[in-house]
Amino acid sequence: MAAAAAFITVAAAWGLPSGFAAAERGALASLPSGVRASCFGHLDRTNLDTIEAHLVAPGDNAAARQRRAGVIGAALLRRIVCTHPGKRAARGPTDASTVEHVLSLHTLPPLVAAAAAAAVASAGCPVPDAPPPRTWLELLAQFRAAALSDLPRLWSLVEAAPWLSYIPVQCAACGQPVLDVTIPGEPDAAVGLREVEPTAEERLLLRAGYFRGPRGPVSFQLDCTSCGV
Repeated sequence: MAAAAAFITVAAAWGLPSGFAAAERGALASLPSGVRASCFGHLDRTNLDTIEAHLVAPGDNAAARQRRAGVIGAALLRRIVCTHPGKRAARGPTDASTVEHVLSLHTLPPLVAAAAAAAVASAGCPVPDAPPPRTWLELLAQFRAAALSDLPRLWSLVEAAPWLSYIPVQCAACGQPVLDVTIPGEPDAAVGLREVEPTAEERLLLRAGYFRGPRGPVSFQLDCTSCGV
């Protein structure tokens, strides 16, 4: 229900007519089945242009194209919103205890731990001698203490925390980063990286993508060039 309400709010902000859902269905139904199947899998610029091209009608003016763009945008937004419940169901229950267990699993690398400690210091943690957080769960606990039951304050701390910052792939032992972009001609071996066969458990979560070049659904093993771990 919340997702649907958010979708309707965004659609209204776009100024779409009240019957936009019917227009959306009509626009998508007019796409050839092959286009629907291929373009909606990966919504890059090329596929969006393909969708637009298949919906062009002879004699369209700028206003018609703008309305059609709104219809397509609404359809794509609805698709994105509707995929989230399916992902959540496929990954199993995510109650508070499960989330906290995941947050406690790994010790933070040094650079991330330093950023977490700085976040706690800026939050004004009420325990002056509190040790620097060693895991994400400890960071969350210190944020809760700093927020003093003020939920909006807690959310502001969470949203500004380093766990929402971009963190490059790095050695779990020393924090040595692995650059996402490659120097021309630099192989993976130069940074201690190699592809390995995924385990049965990993294979369920892997997808093809792009990391230092196009990849299939593989796992990586890092032999750190800095600390040797």
